Amino acid sequence: MKFIPYTDPAFRFTGVWQENENGEIVSYKLSAMAEVGFTGNRIDLLCRGGGEGIRWFIDDKPVEAKNTVSGYRFDTEPGKHSLKFIVRLSDRIYISGVKVGEDESLFATKERLYIHFIGDSITAAERSFAFQCVEDLDADYCIIAMGGMAVCDGFGWYSNAGQPYGDPERLGMETMYWKLANMGYIEDLGDYNFKYCRTPDIISVFLGTNDYLDKPADEEAGNLEKFKVHYAAFIEKIRKQFPKAPILILQALSDKYCRVRGINAAYDIIKEKVDNCYLVDTDKWGIEISEDGTHPTQKGYDDLGSKLAEYMKKFL
Repeated sequence: MKFIPYTDPAFRFTGVWQENENGEIVSYKLSAMAEVGFTGNRIDLLCRGGGEGIRWFIDDKPVEAKNTVSGYRFDTEPGKHSLKFIVRLSDRIYISGVKVGEDESLFATKERLYIHFIGDSITAAERSFAFQCVEDLDADYCIIAMGGMAVCDGFGWYSNAGQPYGDPERLGMETMYWKLANMGYIEDLGDYNFKYCRTPDIISVFLGTNDYLDKPADEEAGNLEKFKVHYAAFIEKIRKQFPKAPILILQALSDKYCRVRGINAAYDIIKEKVDNCYLVDTDKWGIEISEDGTHPTQKGYDDLGSKLAEYMKKFL
C-alpha cells in the first residue's frame, strides 16, 4: 500500500476545511464533504477523530467503514471507484491522506452541482429543507447554520459561552461565517482562509428570524435599521468571496412584526450593490408551519426544499 496525501489534486473538499500545523486537513461547521476517486479494490483513509455520524459512500452507495488503528478501511470490487463522506460538526475529522495499492492511483471524480446554504435553525434542522433540495437536484452541499443565529452581532437566541439568552456578546453570522469555530462555541479556532474552499454554484441565505424584529419596541429601538444595513453588508462580503454564484435570499416564513419588512428593506439596498442576487418569496409558498409558529413541520420542510430546488433550476 502506498500513501497519497490529501493535497493530491484528486481530492475534492466541499464546505469548510482547513489545514492545521500537523499536516492534516480538518472539517469544520455543521456539514462538510470530501470525495476522491481511486482504482483497485481497497482504499484506507488515514485520519484521526471522526465518529459514528459520518456518512460513507462508495460509488454513491452507503457503506460501513471498517475501523483501523490509522483511520478507516473500505473494500470493494476491483475497478474504478469513488469514496465520498459527509462529516457533521460533532464528528470533526483530521485527515492526512489515503493509502491504495502500490499499482493503483487516485483520480478526480466528476463534479456535481454544489449548493451552499447559510442560515439559522430552519436551515440547520436535522431534516431541514436543505436536504430535500439537494436530494431533488442530486447536488453536493455545505451547511453553515445554527439554531438561534442572527445576522447581526448582539442579536440572536443561542447560548453563548454559558451566558444567558440576550447577552450582547453573542455574535451573528456577519462575524461567525468567517470563523472556523461554530457559532456559540467558546473555542477560538481562528479565521477561515478559504484555501480549500470550493466555489458554490448557488448560494442560499435564510436569515432574519432571530434579529429581534418581533414587536413594535424592536423597531423603535432601531433594530430594523441596523438589520437592513448589516444584512446588506454581509451579502456584499459574500459576493466578494464568491463573485459569480447566484445568491438567493429567502424571505421569512413567519412574521411576528417586521421580519418580512426588514428583509425587504435589506434587499432594497442589496439589489443596488450586488448583482445576480434574488429575493425569493418563500413567504408566499404556503409552507406548513409547526405549532411553535416559526419552524416548518416536516411536510413544510420537504415542500420548501422541493419548491426551492424547482426555483433553482432556472440558474442551472
